[in-house]
Amino acid sequence: MIAETIRRHRIPLATAGALAAGSALASIVLITQIGTIAGGVFAGTPNSMLWPAAASLVAMLALSAAAQTFQAHFGAAVISDLRSQLCARFMALDYARLMSNRERIAGALVVDVTRIAQMLLVLPQALFNALVALFCLAYLAWLSWPLLLVLAGFVVISVACALAILRRTERFFARIREEEDSLFRHFRAIAEAKKELSMNAARAAHFSERVLGRAIRDNEESLRAANRWLGYTEVWNMAIVYAAILSVAFMGRAYLGQDASQVARFVIASLFLIGPISGLIAAIRQVVAGMSSVRYLRTLGPAFSGPALAASIDPTRFAGWSRLSFRQVEYRYPGDADEFRFGPMDLELRRGEMVFVTGGNGSGKSTLSLLLTGMLAPSGGEVRVDGHALTATDLGDFRQLFTAVFADYWLFDDLLDRRGRSPPQAGIEALLHRLGLDRKVTATDGRLSTLDLSQGQRKRLALTQGYLEDSDIYLFDEWAADQDVEFRRCFYQELLPELKAAGKTLVVITHDDRYFDVADRVVRLEYGQVAADASAV
Repeated sequence: MIAETIRRHRIPLATAGALAAGSALASIVLITQIGTIAGGVFAGTPNSMLWPAAASLVAMLALSAAAQTFQAHFGAAVISDLRSQLCARFMALDYARLMSNRERIAGALVVDVTRIAQMLLVLPQALFNALVALFCLAYLAWLSWPLLLVLAGFVVISVACALAILRRTERFFARIREEEDSLFRHFRAIAEAKKELSMNAARAAHFSERVLGRAIRDNEESLRAANRWLGYTEVWNMAIVYAAILSVAFMGRAYLGQDASQVARFVIASLFLIGPISGLIAAIRQVVAGMSSVRYLRTLGPAFSGPALAASIDPTRFAGWSRLSFRQVEYRYPGDADEFRFGPMDLELRRGEMVFVTGGNGSGKSTLSLLLTGMLAPSGGEVRVDGHALTATDLGDFRQLFTAVFADYWLFDDLLDRRGRSPPQAGIEALLHRLGLDRKVTATDGRLSTLDLSQGQRKRLALTQGYLEDSDIYLFDEWAADQDVEFRRCFYQELLPELKAAGKTLVVITHDDRYFDVADRVVRLEYGQVAADASAV
C-alpha cells in the first residue's frame, strides 16, 4: 500500500525532491560565501561578496518555497489517497473479519492514516537534509580533511546513539497504538451508552473513573515514556554535535596547526550541519511512528498486507436461479466453539415462495440470515444455487440477489435502485405515504430530509429503501416487532403478498404466528437446526 501510494504520486514527490536538492545546493553555496566573508580571504571589497551571497539567499528561499508548495500538494494527495485505500480495503473485508475488527476502523482511518502520511511527507524534507549534509561534508572535506575526521567520529557516534534510542521507542509506539483502540471504543460509549449511564450514577462514575479514566491514564504513561525517550534523542544529538564542534575548534588550533580563518570557516559550516542532522533524526522518528501503524494494519489480515484486490461484481450472474439450498451447512463463530453451534442444516428455498422462519432466542435465526445472504461463509457443508456449490469467489455475485432489513439494519440518507440511480419521485412519494412517513420525511432527488425518527418509523424507512431496490430475494428480520397493529397488518397482508405476486422470493423471520397463514412454508429452528419445515396452515 505504501509503495503503491508513492508510485501514484511520484511526480509531485520527485519535483519536491528536485527543488529540495536545488535549495540544498544554494544553501551550501551561501555557507561557503559566508565562510569566505567571515574568514576575510576574499578579493576586492566586502561589498563585492555581498551581492553573490544575497543572490544565493534569494535562490535558496525561492527553491525552498517552491519545494514546500509541491510538498503541500503531495501531502494532501497522500492523506486522501491513503484514506481511500483504507476505506476500500475495509469495505472489501468479509463480514466476519470486519465485525471482529470494527472497533479498529475509526482508529485506522484517523490515527494510522495520519501517521503513515506524516511518514511519507518527511521524504522530500529528509532528502533535502541528506543532500545538505552531504554537500556540507564535501565542503568541510575541501576545507580540512583532518578536521573532518574529528567531526565525523562524533557524528557517527551521535547518529548511532540516536538510532539505538529510537529503536527503544518502537515498543512504546506499538503499545500506544493498541491503547488508542481501547480509547476509541470508550469514546464511542460516551454517546451510545448515554441512556444507561444517565440512569445509573454509580455506573457512570465507574465508567468515567475506572474504565475511561484508567485507559486515558495508561495511554498518558505510554505517551510520556515515548516522548521522554524521543526528547533524550534531541538532547543527546545537540550535546554531541556541540562537543564535536568544540573538539574541532580546540584540536584544529592546539594540535593540527590550522590557521584561525580556516578553523573559523570550518566551525561555521559545522554549525550549519546541526540543522540537517537534526532533521534526519526527526524524519527517523516519523518513520518509526509510521511503521508502527503499518505493522498494526497488517495484523488485520491479508487485505492490509498485500496489494489491493479489485472485486469484480456481476449482478446478473445468478439472476435466473430456481433453487437455493443448504447441504449440511454448519457455522462456528470464532472463539465460540464450545457455545453456539449452527447446523448441520439442510434447507431449500424455491424461487417465488414466501418462507417464514421462527424459533426462540439462540435458535440460529440471525446466523441463518447471514449465511443465506452470503454474509458468512459456512464452516462446513455447502450452499448451492441450482446445484452449483458456492465458493468464496462466488459470494460477491450471490449477494446481489438479496435485499435485507436485518435486526441491526443501517439507514442511508439517499434512496437508490439496484442500478445505483434515484427511483422515480412519484414512486418514492407513494411509498412514503403508504407507510405513513410522508409527514415526517420528504425526498428530493432521492435524498431524504431526515433520519431522526422513532424506531418503528426508521424500520418503515428501511423497508422503503429495500422495496425500491427491486431485488430477487427479500429477507426481513423481525421487521414488524416495532410496528403498531395497522402497519403490522399492512406488512403481512398487503406488502408481502404484493412482493410475492411480483415474483419476489421472501424470507421473513418472525414470531407473529397469527399471520403464518400468509406464508407458503413455516420453518422452525431449534439449537441451530431445522426442527420443523411445513406448509403453512
